[in-house]
Amino acid sequence: MTYIKRLLEPYVKQALADNKIAVIYGPRQVGKTTLARHLANEIDSEYSYLNCDEPDIAKALSDKTSTELKLFIGNAKIVIFDEAQRVKNIGITLKLLADKFSNLKIIATGSSSFELANAINEPLTGRAYFFTMWPLALTELSDNQVERQRLLESLLIYGSYPVVALHEVKDIIRYLGDVTSNYLYKDLLSHGVIRSEAVLVSLLKALALQAGGEVSLSELSRTVGIDVATVKRLMDLLEKAFIIHRLSPLSKSPRNGIRKQNKVYFTDLGVRNYLIGNLNSTSLRIDNGALWENFCINELRKQTQPLSEPINDYFWRNYVGAEVDYIQQRAGEFFAYECKWGVKKARLPKAFTDDFKTHSLQIISPSDFSALIL
Repeated sequence: MTYIKRLLEPYVKQALADNKIAVIYGPRQVGKTTLARHLANEIDSEYSYLNCDEPDIAKALSDKTSTELKLFIGNAKIVIFDEAQRVKNIGITLKLLADKFSNLKIIATGSSSFELANAINEPLTGRAYFFTMWPLALTELSDNQVERQRLLESLLIYGSYPVVALHEVKDIIRYLGDVTSNYLYKDLLSHGVIRSEAVLVSLLKALALQAGGEVSLSELSRTVGIDVATVKRLMDLLEKAFIIHRLSPLSKSPRNGIRKQNKVYFTDLGVRNYLIGNLNSTSLRIDNGALWENFCINELRKQTQPLSEPINDYFWRNYVGAEVDYIQQRAGEFFAYECKWGVKKARLPKAFTDDFKTHSLQIISPSDFSALIL
């Protein structure tokens, strides 16, 4: 795979320089291993790489003393634990290594945040920095405005997985099908919330068709044919597995705000389009507005992920239908964004500015998407 410098790179480097364990979460196939190997090679070309998807390696790292772990790792200055969530009590393993061998630098990756977080958060308090890696950001793909403009169509239809965005796979549709079948379905079913692939497929398709819209759990329950409690658990699972992300409504006063359902967006638009069976160009689609909104919000979120500064994000809508697509709250201030596929003009509703005391609005369109570039 071609190496692309990622937004996370300087932050992970700093974590290692600070003698912290760098824990990198993210969907499968987004380049976590590539980034880890690249940084490890800069520190020591003889780094130790442990693929914890291999049952024998996972077993060899489970419930071991620090002496046994050191013998297994050898004299490497840096070690990568890839898919670390496969190791039983991985948090204890990493804690032992960090405490006993202070000069050892460690990178741990995981494609399931719920597993890895539950296994390591408490043991690694104060010992690790945590990062989330997403599919490629537009700002990572090119620093040329003309080239970025050319990339938009492909990113909207086929998504931002590295091998897709970099054209390193010949049959993109087959690749998206393999990602969906081998990772989305199998990984999710392995957690036992449901055992029916048909139900999972039905839920994912229903969410894909509603991407960018407010989602009702009761409506999904009726559509898919499962109870609301199961829908809720599956939605949590889908988010923790980095397949979707939810946006909560922002509300300050009962008069102007609506506390309703969350909006749902897909982490990768290629997966979303594959699920609904529509990989047509934007000139042949009727969902371009939803696609563009999903794309813009993904890109804005990618910019904020490496930052240590806490950032909250929302959408806003009131009783009479006035709305704001996306809002970030940073250092107590609100910054609003409107994602416009067609009309390029917009202004913040008075009800919103009255409640949140901001006039900061950026309009993002295919002809001006400078807000998406760092």
